[in-house]
Amino acid sequence: MDTTLNGLRGAALELFTSAREAGQYEIAYHALCALLHAGEAMDDEATCQLVESRAHECRDWIDLHAPEHKLSTQSAASRGHEGMFRHLTVTAESARLRIEVQKRQGRPKAPLSAAKR
Repeated sequence: MDTTLNGLRGAALELFTSAREAGQYEIAYHALCALLHAGEAMDDEATCQLVESRAHECRDWIDLHAPEHKLSTQSAASRGHEGMFRHLTVTAESARLRIEVQKRQGRPKAPLSAAKR
């Protein structure tokens, strides 16, 4: 396992936890996004699953304890949208499933540098 990615994954999880405890939900959200990107880069379904569950838990906590917060489901609905944490759970689930299928089919992940210019 790439030690740099593993360290970044740990730092992102730590930042998420600290931000959530401090009530800084926007920072917590972006830390979870970083955690998801690390999980995808490592082809790690467990990290993607962790993002799914933490995003779900955070959304539920905000909805219960801070429904007026701009990231709450209620606030998002008042603007005609779904909440950001809800979108993140779907994105993390999609990433996890994509990694599982690639591993099951034995297909290598396309390198990041292969993007056409």
